[in-house]
Amino acid sequence: MSTLYLCSQKTKLRFMDNHFVLTTFEDEYGRSYEVKRISGRQIDSVLAFGIIAITREALTYCMSNGITVSYFSSNGKYIGSSVSNEAKCSELKLCQYARYFNDVHRLYLAKMIVMGKIRNQIATLKYFSHNRDNAAEQVEQVISQMEMHMKRIGSAESVRELDGIEGVSASLYFGIWRRFLPWELGFVKRIKHPATDPVNAMLSLGYTLLTNLIRGIAVARGLEPSIGYLHEQHSNRPSLACDLIEEFRAPIVDRFVVRGCNLQQFRPEMFSENDPVKGVRFKGDFIRAFFSSWEMFISKNVREYGVAEEDRKDLISLIVRQVDRIAGVIRNGGVYEPFRF
Repeated sequence: MSTLYLCSQKTKLRFMDNHFVLTTFEDEYGRSYEVKRISGRQIDSVLAFGIIAITREALTYCMSNGITVSYFSSNGKYIGSSVSNEAKCSELKLCQYARYFNDVHRLYLAKMIVMGKIRNQIATLKYFSHNRDNAAEQVEQVISQMEMHMKRIGSAESVRELDGIEGVSASLYFGIWRRFLPWELGFVKRIKHPATDPVNAMLSLGYTLLTNLIRGIAVARGLEPSIGYLHEQHSNRPSLACDLIEEFRAPIVDRFVVRGCNLQQFRPEMFSENDPVKGVRFKGDFIRAFFSSWEMFISKNVREYGVAEEDRKDLISLIVRQVDRIAGVIRNGGVYEPFRF
């Protein structure tokens, strides 16, 4: 099973003869041309970027077969999703709300989420600095400071305090990134929206893709995506997915972006100039290279602390496991164990 990425502008997704068929919009003579055809059985999610039309037949097939359809602006900003069967597992949703309104339980889960994030950021810095002797001393200093802040998690008395710990650690983490990236990509610090350089643009896009993936799996498992424990509820934000992505950001998206930049898969000429409103984004069809590399990257087994190479899992399997873990804690209590890179 795979994700169908729709990024060719002014195209239409149809469903005919058990296949998704992507065509151009009709021209002035009513003619359209086929761009791509793929069996419906091969697809488990659809991501549409920019000006994409989806016919009623295609959407009906998706909703009838548990295929989440998610919509994004052309520069990767998440707009919304069409999801089937969101009402199932009401008992689990009730437990999820109960945990949220219980300050002790909510704070515990928020602590584990922040712990998992910082611990994996530290492991990712060690991964980045391998065979980089010129950065080793500075990396060790940063890691030492991050570990100091991580020790404060246990005594934190509120989610707001945890937010502060997470924010300081993130600043330390990204503060050393210039050591690992080609200088011509212009990365200085993490800036979310609008992105000011290609690295930030790819990070935001990667986080959006991963959050959406987690959201779909959480919904399929019967969880309410809008109720998280670290992240507050806001309109159109899948707060639970925002929680669960934290332990995966560094070892998945960050490694993918840094690796691609150093392999010159992503180069400055592939990106637009910095627009004050839209920021930096991929030019034209260069975004296809990102999606192609992303699909290949997440299909591989992921390194996991204490797990032998032959027992490693791919990203989808890891996310399913982590969603099931947090669902188990929500339903029955106990210890939540974040993914450890």
